[in-house]
Amino acid sequence: MPGLALKTIPLTWPFAVWGMDMVGKFKTAPGVYTHLLVAVDKFTKWVEAKPIKKCDEELPSVLWGIRTTPNRSTGFMPFFLVYGAEAIMPTDIAYDSPQVANYAEEENEHARQDGIDLLNEARDLALSRIAIYQQNLRRYHSRRIHGRSFKKATSSFGPFAVSRALGNNAYYLTDVHKDDKGEPLTREVERPWNINLLRRFYT
Repeated sequence: MPGLALKTIPLTWPFAVWGMDMVGKFKTAPGVYTHLLVAVDKFTKWVEAKPIKKCDEELPSVLWGIRTTPNRSTGFMPFFLVYGAEAIMPTDIAYDSPQVANYAEEENEHARQDGIDLLNEARDLALSRIAIYQQNLRRYHSRRIHGRSFKKATSSFGPFAVSRALGNNAYYLTDVHKDDKGEPLTREVERPWNINLLRRFYT
């Protein structure tokens, strides 16, 4: 059960807020890369990735698939929200889809300008859908919250006890292991821990 309310990131426009993460370790592949540094634009869901040491050679295909798949929160492809046009798939060219068959060079510039005019409307619609999506996430999350808090030195988590409460449901812990003489080490861990990762320990 979650111990605190879900906090969502306010979004305003494409490429204003990015999320980054390191992904891996992957199976050995040509190029001597094992991990990926992935960045995702929170508005359009556009994905960028940079190989770090070794990565799968299928990365371009994976990114293309993500960029051309409608996202649940926006209802649009990331490709469309970035470029204002639907992506032409390799299969569209191979099988002469209507979008390819009806393409006319002389009309392309006019159609492109219309697409740019409509893009801002689409982004506004995507923004409202994201707000609704985040609201629904918060509502679902809130139904499952089991509020709790811990006090300094009185809450034990196995070989650790609370040393400091930072607010916003984060805590520093003290290592209460004992040394060879039976004395507690009482050394504070290097980083704080979120309440969702802590469980009481009873003896």
